[in-house]
Amino acid sequence: MVTTRQRRQVVSHLLAAYSVSARRACRLVGLARSRWQYCWRRPPPSSCGNGWGALAAERPRWGYKRLHVLLRREGYQV
Repeated sequence: MVTTRQRRQVVSHLLAAYSVSARRACRLVGLARSRWQYCWRRPPPSSCGNGWGALAAERPRWGYKRLHVLLRREGYQV
């Protein structure tokens, strides 16, 4: 099975090696142009994420519900 990442690489290769348009290269590979142009962005890490790890390391037997209560007491919006 060919993944989207591999198809993007083939489209980029076709654009660099041959003078074809992006529309034609995408059509040859079978990839939508919107899929080829899409740039995935990871959301910025929240400050609360560090709090979860620190609290879970300190108190490994506590569940997420109890940790959630502690983080809310400290002022995090969870």
